[in-house]
Amino acid sequence: MKKQFTFLLFVLILSACSSNNTPLSVANAYLTNIGKRDYEEAKKYATPRTIIIMNAAPQQRLTEKRSFKVLRDSIINDRAFVFYVDETYNHADVLDMVKIEGKWKVDYKKGNIF
Repeated sequence: MKKQFTFLLFVLILSACSSNNTPLSVANAYLTNIGKRDYEEAKKYATPRTIIIMNAAPQQRLTEKRSFKVLRDSIINDRAFVFYVDETYNHADVLDMVKIEGKWKVDYKKGNIF
């Protein structure tokens, strides 16, 4: 009985940890922080290249709070594409994602939001 409980606890902990590192969860965290204009927190979910671009172009940051809805993802090896809607302006777009050292990160490309 004790072995079964230990195994069940291990599975629950493992699933809780891994669910925070999916393209959908990372994109949602990134977009939520962008929408709140909390760029420092959003950088935690971005690639180094994206952070450099965010730091170099502060004039392109959002001037108002916005709301985003993550719809779905498409994963191909260590790359992913997350489809989302800017609910404030009813505009659909795609975030490029890349897996770096086992963690999914937003990889800014021209047209992505920051």
